[in-house]
Order: sequence, then structure tokens, then C-alpha cells
Amino acid sequence: MPEETTTCNTDAAWNPISREAGLGWILSNQDTSTLQRSQFQTHVQSAIAAEALAIRAALSHTIHLGVTKIWLRSDSLGLAKAIASITKPKNLHGVLLDIEALSLVFLFLFFFRSFQGSQMGLQILSQKPHSVIW
Repeated sequence: MPEETTTCNTDAAWNPISREAGLGWILSNQDTSTLQRSQFQTHVQSAIAAEALAIRAALSHTIHLGVTKIWLRSDSLGLAKAIASITKPKNLHGVLLDIEALSLVFLFLFFFRSFQGSQMGLQILSQKPHSVIW
């Protein structure tokens, strides 16, 4: 990884009955500083959409912070395949285009599918906030 690369772990949890999702991301840099953010989202159509929304929110936040090099990690195999696919799934088309546009801002972006989620989104969903938790 290039020097000064920020690691970003994303996670989401989705409630299929209420169609609500908890989105979360943790940023850490090489000097071991960490920053955790979360967001509550309504009208989410699927678990994979929630994962994509978490990535979009994390990328937007890191851009706002001035981060230019990022190692993005998610535990969603389906989302990793959708991002890598030339033909985007219709139900994710808009959010994947947003992710692609946001990714152009970075000097370095490496997407990695991790094998264990942090369950961060599940914790956020159980708290049921009504706005971004700062």
C-alpha cells in the first residue's frame, strides 16, 4: 500500500420488514488513529443495496476529510462482484454509478472483500437513530 493510505472498513445491516438499514464505516490510518461513523437509512430495497449505500457514504465522508488514498474493505461478496462487473445489476445501478464517480477523486483506491464483517451495521440498526450519528 502507498504511504498515508487510509483503511476503511464498511458494514451494513438490513431489516427486510421495515426496509431500514444501519450503515457504518471505520477509518484508520497508519498512525493508528481511528474514526467511526454511522448512518441510518430508510427505504432500502435489499441487503446488498445497504452494503452499497455504506460504501457510498464512507467514500463521500473520506472525500470530505481530504483523504486521497484509501483501502476499502467490505464483507459483501455480491457487492464485490457487482462493482467489478461490466454490466451493473439494475437494482444497484444508481448507487454503483455514484461509487464509481466518487472513486475518481482518489489518487489510490483499492477495494478488498474481507471475509468477516464487523457487525457494525447491525449495532446501528438496533439503535434505530433518526439521522447521522456524529
